[in-house]
Amino acid sequence: AKARSSLKDKYVSLLKSKGNWSVGKPADAADATSNDAAAAAAAASSSSSSSSSSSSCLGVTLERACRSFSRARVAMDKTKGFAISAKIQQALPSLLERVMALLNKTFITTVKRGDRAAVTRCLRAYTYIDQTHTAEEVLREEVVTPILNVTVTKAHLVRAQQKQQQQQQASLAKKPQGAAQNMDDLDPKAKKAILVLPLDLKELSAVAGKASSLDALFQLTLQALKTACGPALEASVFPFTAFHFTARSIAHELLPAIVSRGSNQLFAPYIPQRFLAHYRAGRRLVSGLEALCPDDARAKTFADTPALAQFDDKWNLPVYFQLRFQEARKALEDAVRSPPSLTDQDNKMSPPSSSPLALSATRAVWTGVLRCWREDVWVDRLTHRFFKATLQLLKQYASWVSLGLGP
Repeated sequence: AKARSSLKDKYVSLLKSKGNWSVGKPADAADATSNDAAAAAAAASSSSSSSSSSSSCLGVTLERACRSFSRARVAMDKTKGFAISAKIQQALPSLLERVMALLNKTFITTVKRGDRAAVTRCLRAYTYIDQTHTAEEVLREEVVTPILNVTVTKAHLVRAQQKQQQQQQASLAKKPQGAAQNMDDLDPKAKKAILVLPLDLKELSAVAGKASSLDALFQLTLQALKTACGPALEASVFPFTAFHFTARSIAHELLPAIVSRGSNQLFAPYIPQRFLAHYRAGRRLVSGLEALCPDDARAKTFADTPALAQFDDKWNLPVYFQLRFQEARKALEDAVRSPPSLTDQDNKMSPPSSSPLALSATRAVWTGVLRCWREDVWVDRLTHRFFKATLQLLKQYASWVSLGLGP
């Protein structure tokens, strides 16, 4: 008992020497946390309608409360077996609940106001108490989800697809497939709804409903999320590398929303031209999300997220390739049904005056090879397949020539 008492006295002396410890008992750390939490609650009630400076003061108080809470938790671990640990153990859960409620509210308020300094204090507070996942969850529920509920809706997705199909059919599209709607094309009111905090969700819904294509809708949604979550994304640089807002707050909610709310036509590969436009819109969206990651480590976390894997699996690229390959192979198969003959120049399949190729089969294989690598056909993830298709076309043509030159 004497040795234990001596150890306790040495530990308390050590705590005093570490600064910001004016008390002589580890349990007083819990009292300090309680006092800071009470001060934060008072600041919150008095600053509910005040300026950002009040939120900044509240952030400072909460940061101090979380630091005290962390020290109290360390003190409890160091004093296991002492009667004083029971008091700390009883106080910590209720203190954590009070601090988290105030911290979550302050975090969302400062994010919506665009106060990066205050957001940084909140992130530091979350780090002190090891609640980084809570910050990601709160941002997802309070900021990301409301935006997606007015932009990525079933009605807006269907309308954007219909407008895109009408443009393709009538050849009226002024931008190449896959090009995003330029922000300069929007009127000032629409720009304000997307680029200025706090976001006007009603106006944002109206802007999304006017998107001229699926790609435009995705890019408008991405820009709105970037604006709304920008303060948190900008503040989560080193040393706050434990926060994965892009992967666990934005992509975690956005990509499943597209998958669940999109119609069957969104991912159907049976109309290749339409599928390619939708696929490229999806890839541009993924690239935009990756660009929001502050560093390579978090970009890798985003690349490994289940939401992205589910989104990628919805695009049936093998079926798309088979349809495109059949288009390229059909013309060649029609041309090689008979052995090569110079009489091709005298029949209805004679080459046009602009073509230097005399045989229809030669023209067919050349057209098929070029088709595999056309901008409106080729897909980067299918490069190996299109290369194999090119070799197959050339092999089929070589076999046809050998047959014609044989005895």
